[in-house]
Amino acid sequence: MTDTRTPPTEPGAALLRAGRFFRPGTAAPDLHSIGLVGGRESDAFYRDRWSHDKVVTSTHGVNCTGSCRWNVFVKDGIITWETQATDYPSVGPDRPEYEPRGCPRGAAFSWYTYSPTRVRYPYVRGVLLEMYREAKARLTDPVLAWADIQGDPERRRRYQRARGKGGLVRASWDEAVEMVAAAHVHTIRTQGPDRIAGFSPIPAMSMVSHAAGARFHSLIGAPMLSFYDWYADLPVASPQVFGDQTDVPESGDWWDAAYLIMWGSNVPVTRTPDAHWMAEARYRGQKVVVVSPDYADNTKFADQWLHPHPGTDAALALAMGHVVLKEFFVDRETPFFDDYVRRFTDLPFLVTLTERDGGYVPAKFLRAADLGQEGADAAWKTVVLDDTTGRAVVPNGSLGFRWNEADQGRWNLDLGDVRPRLSLHGHEMASGVEVLLPRFDTEGGAHAQGRGEVVRRGVPATRLGGATGPLVTTVFDLLLAQYGVARGAGPVAGVVRGRGGARHAGVAGDAHLGAGGGLRADRPGVRADRRALPGTLHDPDGCGHQPLVPLRDDLPGVPRPAPAHRLPGPQRRRLGALRGPGEVPPGDRLGVAGRRLGLVAAPAPDDRHRVLVPEHRPVPLRPVRRGRAGLAAR
Repeated sequence: MTDTRTPPTEPGAALLRAGRFFRPGTAAPDLHSIGLVGGRESDAFYRDRWSHDKVVTSTHGVNCTGSCRWNVFVKDGIITWETQATDYPSVGPDRPEYEPRGCPRGAAFSWYTYSPTRVRYPYVRGVLLEMYREAKARLTDPVLAWADIQGDPERRRRYQRARGKGGLVRASWDEAVEMVAAAHVHTIRTQGPDRIAGFSPIPAMSMVSHAAGARFHSLIGAPMLSFYDWYADLPVASPQVFGDQTDVPESGDWWDAAYLIMWGSNVPVTRTPDAHWMAEARYRGQKVVVVSPDYADNTKFADQWLHPHPGTDAALALAMGHVVLKEFFVDRETPFFDDYVRRFTDLPFLVTLTERDGGYVPAKFLRAADLGQEGADAAWKTVVLDDTTGRAVVPNGSLGFRWNEADQGRWNLDLGDVRPRLSLHGHEMASGVEVLLPRFDTEGGAHAQGRGEVVRRGVPATRLGGATGPLVTTVFDLLLAQYGVARGAGPVAGVVRGRGGARHAGVAGDAHLGAGGGLRADRPGVRADRRALPGTLHDPDGCGHQPLVPLRDDLPGVPRPAPAHRLPGPQRRRLGALRGPGEVPPGDRLGVAGRRLGLVAAPAPDDRHRVLVPEHRPVPLRPVRRGRAGLAAR
């Protein structure tokens, strides 16, 4: 055993003794080790950075509705760091869990909180603030000062053109609030309260602030914008159509869907905590269609990517709506669609029509009070026409059933024996009237907001209660008229008058028409080398029609694979999750077309065709290849 208490005497001991002078620390007596004390003082900064005296639960509700649960570590009242909470209740073994929820922006939120660039005071465009101060000093009244600026087109253009160029200057709270109030009063006085578009903080940020803003706009009669329009992170159609936030299934229900369209929402970026459901649902054979003009982050989820030019996706949506209304409601009745809109939408509700400029304009919903009915909240109960009895009835579920004790238990969609009539077309007491609907495709007018022109369409209407009763039609009939969906000839055809026949209102002028009245192949604005669309498959279930626009299946930077094959909707549902072999009847389209493509083997002994499904992708029926019309056109 080596003695460490006496100096070494082995060869080289002189070199060990000399080493004491070339390094810090205290050498052991045997010179074989050096002891160091201290040197870790710098670690205290690192340890203090993550130290805390308590942990609280919070979320990041500023400009986000995710409401993710975070553990926030606090020391001396200052946020030191945050981490995602992992104590969400389990949803079971057959679906993905909610946790962990959060995103990098949430993890860095404390940096935003204490950032020196955080906006904590009101800022106003400098040129606008100078004009307002000058006008107020001259006129002494805030509303008159604002009206003076708005009444001068040149000054109005000056501050509008300054937008996006900086120039914001700090103002006092009193002055900023005064300008906002003056703008409200002036707008209501000159244009009406419906010209004020309001936006209130989201409920996830502050329910008190949201309720205060919503109440204010309700009291002055102004519409309230959806914060989905502002954030572009969730379906804007829900508040726009229903007037209520998130009246749709939540993101966790994506797992249960077989077909999803992502449109106007870049889920991985704007809904990062929910993006995992989209990725996980792909393992179930879910088909995903993404509509985006650019190759966005969510495009990687897509089976099919529709990339319209920026600003044209509204036309694409209108075209889809037109096809749905025409092919599944007018040309033929699709029981699933028909039953759904009768039970769960406002399309059967009656709307009153009032005379204006030689025609009629939609006024308001017909209510129980308009029919002379009394009772609690009769002015808030909407009316439908019962298809069975032909009488006007008040179904459950409208706002009038929510807040009074007399109607407890009736604020629901239980229709009982009532079958709402969807359209007055074909009704024995209905006749065609001309309605004036607003146009949004004209230029000019005040502030370049259009010339206020209208389009004249026909709708079926009837009077309730005799010749002096209210003239009504249904929301569905007005919807067909707005879309320009024709229903045969006559005054209720729903076509644009003076444009040469019953064709879609979107056809802009006779330059697009050929000799037979159809669309010209070389009409203006259409490429001569455009790809031809395959013909439409006959599909009584309403799920197998070809796409409305050519689809691009090759993504940037990715070599184009061999032609993919995908089953239409009915076949995909018959095959379930499409994880393994599936069976279809021998007379089915899949059997006939599959034999042509080599996808389907000869009939099995049980007189059924077996379809071989790839390992991780559903098998399509239609080959997607440039220059080919597809099976439907064969």
